[in-house]
Amino acid sequence: MKLAWFHVTRAFSLRSDDAPSDYRRAGELGRQVLSRENLAPHTLRLVHWLMAFVRCREGDFERALDDAEAAISLAPYDAFMLGALSQIPIMAGKPNQAFELLAKAAAGNPQSQKIYSLRRAWAYYVQGHYEKAVEMLREGPKSVDAPLLRASCQFRLGRVEEARVEVKRALAIDPQFSQKKLREKYFYSDPTILERQVADLGAAGLPEK
Repeated sequence: MKLAWFHVTRAFSLRSDDAPSDYRRAGELGRQVLSRENLAPHTLRLVHWLMAFVRCREGDFERALDDAEAAISLAPYDAFMLGALSQIPIMAGKPNQAFELLAKAAAGNPQSQKIYSLRRAWAYYVQGHYEKAVEMLREGPKSVDAPLLRASCQFRLGRVEEARVEVKRALAIDPQFSQKKLREKYFYSDPTILERQVADLGAAGLPEK
């Protein structure tokens, strides 16, 4: 289980030289664990949590949501897990579910408000509420994700120069970030969201590779 988490974390955090292989290996190991009987609740929670991300990468968003629900049912007050799993309904086209999870996570883990603001902004972006997303990102963390999401929203709002400024901020944080990395990190049940985001950020100055 720990080895599976190593692979999925390395891929999702963009530290992998071969993200597809890491996701594939994480899925293989996760399925090996799920095939066993009489798993301890803690192990079962971890494998469902893991498989939620693996299945998003595989494009199986309905089962990803099922895995997220299964993990939550085993630890409904684990604020850290709730916050992490809020990303699953965002990618699966159910952003309102993400807002519900983030509200519960914020109540139990108030010190992580900035990362929760980023994920709320992401949910707003998926809904097409770009102004709300920009406002939410005023409280976002200092990570490459925040300026890139701000750039995506600003571009959609017709503020091309502001979008270019945000892309420059993102590249100052991570000079190696690219459209290729964006495709490795984000998956959506509606593929047009990612295509639009990549095109917008490319037009705002994000390198292809």
